[in-house]
Amino acid sequence: MYPILPHIGPIPIYSFGLMVTLGFAAGLWLAYRLAKSDGLPAAALLDAGAWILIASILGARLLFVLLNWSQFAGHWGEMLRTWHGGMSFHGGLAGGILAGVIFAWRRRLPFWALAQETGLSINLHIGSGGSQGIAGASITYSGHSTMFALAEGSTRGISANTQVMATMLFSQILERFPRMKLVSSESGIGWVPYLLEVADHQWERQKLWREGMSIKPSEYFHRQCYANFWFEEVGIKMREYIGIDNIMWESDYPHPTCTYPNSQEYIAKVTQELTPEERQKILVDNAVRVFNLD
Repeated sequence: MYPILPHIGPIPIYSFGLMVTLGFAAGLWLAYRLAKSDGLPAAALLDAGAWILIASILGARLLFVLLNWSQFAGHWGEMLRTWHGGMSFHGGLAGGILAGVIFAWRRRLPFWALAQETGLSINLHIGSGGSQGIAGASITYSGHSTMFALAEGSTRGISANTQVMATMLFSQILERFPRMKLVSSESGIGWVPYLLEVADHQWERQKLWREGMSIKPSEYFHRQCYANFWFEEVGIKMREYIGIDNIMWESDYPHPTCTYPNSQEYIAKVTQELTPEERQKILVDNAVRVFNLD
């Protein structure tokens, strides 16, 4: 691959930049088509794309300049010459996300619909909601160190995600937005089978299909919800009920509960009963699909 394509005047055309631009354009076109077919404000997505593109370029260049300040200090004109030095991917990502959020807020675009049409997942971090037990925050009892508080808080925080996921399953948001992706992050997976069994039981007892909930909560989960884990040996044994396509492994670095520096040992232990196909899905393929990494 040629890193530099023919110049336009004094400006070189970089093949990597061209590929990124074409990818952005293709994604925007697809989002526009999907929004239009769903009866959503498709024109607003095009406007958002323009602002996101501008903000991405500015953010990418700004972070690059800040990271290489000694090179640009006193040379203000050089800051605008993006073909001199380059840009930062992370700055572009931050600028684009910020512009997208501000645009959606100012235009009052529907949050769930926007997530669905852009293909971005909604990620609920551990402790995302719920009462989380007796106290709203980790507490240290007399004679206990902060390590006790970390252990108790990390264990208790999972209950919040259970509550939020229950709310989402019965909210009918997943009914209205069937392509939206919902991820329970850093929450483990052992609680999922119990939640789904209880939810399905309540759906049946309350005859919620009469109320517009066309399928069981577990079917919504298997269609568009995901959870990740990092150490559970019991949870992964219930993969048949959770859904092998709905599980992703994580290391949880750099939190105190993470598997670092023994991640490979943890992976070997929790996947020892998995088939090669199941292992590939949990460690690689599911995340690639959910987060659009392909």
